[in-house]
Amino acid sequence: MHNLTAILAFPVHSCIEMDAQKKELDYKINWTQALAKMRNCGVVLFFRECISSPIEKRHKLFLENNSSVRKGRKFPRNMQPYKKIFAFPYKPIS
Repeated sequence: MHNLTAILAFPVHSCIEMDAQKKELDYKINWTQALAKMRNCGVVLFFRECISSPIEKRHKLFLENNSSVRKGRKFPRNMQPYKKIFAFPYKPIS
């Protein structure tokens, strides 16, 4: 599904880059939203005769759901999972 999403999102990249020139930050496609929307319509693209309307709808969704990219972040993003804090009665006795 990821490859199909990348194929459909490829033409949208240039539109997002052109819109980002007018703005302060750079923007890119929100892949979480894109994959979620493609999961719902992936089968439709293979079994319908006219697939232009679902593809146009996905392009519109990709253009609407984009996220900003800040260049030169002072602090890097912490991508580690949070430590689970257990309730007091479940803590091991030490």
